[in-house]
Amino acid sequence: MIGAVHDQLKIPYGVNLLWDPIASIEAASASGASFVREVMCGSFASDMGPLAPDPALVAQTRTRLKAEHIALFTNIVPEFASALEGRTVAQRAKAAEYFGFDAILISGPVAGVPFSNEDLLAAKETAKKIPVFANTGVNPTTISDTLKIADGVVAGSSMKVDGKTFNPVDPKRVIELVTAANKSR
Repeated sequence: MIGAVHDQLKIPYGVNLLWDPIASIEAASASGASFVREVMCGSFASDMGPLAPDPALVAQTRTRLKAEHIALFTNIVPEFASALEGRTVAQRAKAAEYFGFDAILISGPVAGVPFSNEDLLAAKETAKKIPVFANTGVNPTTISDTLKIADGVVAGSSMKVDGKTFNPVDPKRVIELVTAANKSR
């Protein structure tokens, strides 16, 4: 899909091939994407199997491909998953910063469901050198409060017909969310 449309895109775009940061970076590099959004550090039990990415290999892949221009957004509280290693969100945020990732993502339990404000605050208070984004559950009602803590948001489900993840994009919902975000600045 990315290969078919990338030359038509006039805005920065990212790649996320679920649970595979290496393939995501490779696809981003091949398609001219600006960022990758993926789980890149930590150990998790997920609905799609165990996740235990190697952050050194992630960094090496970006270097090997001469793709340092591709920002790496790591999800340290991924949807559809629970942490296995017993480390706190703050500890995972510190690790993400240590490994040189470009942004931290905080998700709720599933796509479209809000994240924990406690998780967002813990990451924000710990990671001082990189931005922290809310990754799920942001909508026109919550975006103002979210942006008081988060440096940015990733939004999807709230901009779909009836707010459902797999529905088509609803242009009216997009305008509502962007308008609410702009008012909160």
